[in-house]
Amino acid sequence: MSDPSKTINTFIQSCSLVRDQQGSPVEADDVQAALSDVLGIDDEMKLVSHLEGMTPEQIAEILEEYDFDRVRPVILEEIYLEEVLQIEGVDHFFKEERIKEKGEIWQIHKNDADPFPHPIHAHSYARRVKMDLRNGDIYRKRKLEGQMPAKELIALREKVRTIDLPPLDSEIKSR
Repeated sequence: MSDPSKTINTFIQSCSLVRDQQGSPVEADDVQAALSDVLGIDDEMKLVSHLEGMTPEQIAEILEEYDFDRVRPVILEEIYLEEVLQIEGVDHFFKEERIKEKGEIWQIHKNDADPFPHPIHAHSYARRVKMDLRNGDIYRKRKLEGQMPAKELIALREKVRTIDLPPLDSEIKSR
């Protein structure tokens, strides 16, 4: 693959065209997720390679009839924790505090575009991670980064009121 910066710039230009054709706000992340969905390419670099040589118009044309609701999850529930969890190897990324009283928010989505690590999982946007609600494993871009302690995982799960969670893994129950 040649220098990907030209392809990335073309992709950014295509995002404007997609916004115009959709008539609603569409973020670059939405366009990337939609292209991954349509083309069946999950790896970012493979997607860039696939788009190499295309014009912004050609990229936008791929998504002309795309239903962006497929990649915009419906939030089923937000879980507010009174204190920020200390999870080894998983840091916060927000540059400003968005959570009251040092708390933390995890979101569980409906229709998540990426069902990894399980169709029902939680997101922490403050940390840019996903958590498997069966065992507390925490992933960033499909790479295991840490694990929520069993006690905190169980406490978090007890706060979920509106959806059925997957059962806890047996090893968590025995900790």
